[in-house]
Amino acid sequence: MTVVVLLVFSNVQRNLSERSSFTFASCNEANAVAALR
Repeated sequence: MTVVVLLVFSNVQRNLSERSSFTFASCNEANAVAALR
C-alpha cells in the first residue's frame, strides 16, 4: 500500500513541478513520509 502512495506522490510531484511548484510538492512529500512513519 505504501508503494502505491509513493507512486501517486511521484506523479503529483511531477505535475506540480511542471507548474513551477516544486518546493510545495517536496514539502508535501516530506510531510507525507513523516506521517506514514
